Amino acid sequence: LNAFPAEVLLFKNLNILKLAKNRIESVPEGISKLIFLQELDLGKNKLDGFPGGIVELVNLKKLVLNQNYIEGIPYMIKNLQKLEYLDMWSNNLGSFPESLNDLKALKEFDLRVIQFTAEEKERIKNLLPNAKIHFSASCNCGS
Repeated sequence: LNAFPAEVLLFKNLNILKLAKNRIESVPEGISKLIFLQELDLGKNKLDGFPGGIVELVNLKKLVLNQNYIEGIPYMIKNLQKLEYLDMWSNNLGSFPESLNDLKALKEFDLRVIQFTAEEKERIKNLLPNAKIHFSASCNCGS
């Protein structure tokens, strides 16, 4: 798929949506209408930003956005109070809002294949003290 299939937004009672391994570049704000969605997989696409409508999916438990080009996580991710699993490995993440601390149900956060300083790793761990966070080993390249 080269684009998000708009027809999907008609399925108001949808629980699981898997659109991984496509060439989707954006997600319509209308995804927020899928209020019963519990699992969303948009991994391995061409998203260059965190889709805004996702933060309205308050019943979401599993969110997979790995292997995209996302650079930041929005402050309003704090709305996802039921989120248990967040997979964002292999993105261009550089910013992590303090509001991640509000995700009390989060059990697992995958951040592999993203380079972090030791300080950044520590800050993220402190934001999510009860979550298992997966980091890649630090690279001591050139030293």
